[in-house]
Amino acid sequence: MSCLMLLLLYGCAYQGQQEAVTVIAEDAEENDRQHSGNVMQETEDEASVSEADDRSASQQAGEKKLTVYVCGAVVHPGVYELPMESRVYEAVALAGGMSDEAALTAVNQAELLADGQMIVIPTAEEQQTEAAAVREYEQGLVNINTADLEELKTLPGIGDSKARSIIAYREKNGAFGAIQDIKNVDGIGDGVFAKLEGCIKVD
Repeated sequence: MSCLMLLLLYGCAYQGQQEAVTVIAEDAEENDRQHSGNVMQETEDEASVSEADDRSASQQAGEKKLTVYVCGAVVHPGVYELPMESRVYEAVALAGGMSDEAALTAVNQAELLADGQMIVIPTAEEQQTEAAAVREYEQGLVNINTADLEELKTLPGIGDSKARSIIAYREKNGAFGAIQDIKNVDGIGDGVFAKLEGCIKVD
């Protein structure tokens, strides 16, 4: 009888141990699943954050660009995109640099660029022509060999009719050799010339 009781007690104890081991194993497996899920979620979250950061950086980079048009005496005229706060010399460099005919001092290459700006690099010849035109304007002299209708009409005693006559004379006979030759134009005599003498010039 004692032996039977011992066997029963041992059997119950063994079964209890087996059930406890099963519960512990199931708990460990559940913890592993939860941990794995947490790791995967954290990885997905990090990937989402990284992707969002990349999009944000890309958008910011796009917002910090400006577009300019470089033309004139450069190797490759065209439209170029540069970062904000860029300067003229950087745009010129993108266009291949200045050509051999360029007027090197015509443009301030240290100037900050603005979006949509057009950068025109003149040739040395164009710079000289422009400088001569500025000097003529400052002196108040009108070149009767190159002046158009409206410029000629700014001269004293020259209206629409006489201005057209001057242009017609040039087209027929060529450039005036001296300012006195303007008296060869119909309607311009000594009296009109006296008014014009201090206001006109020829090349």
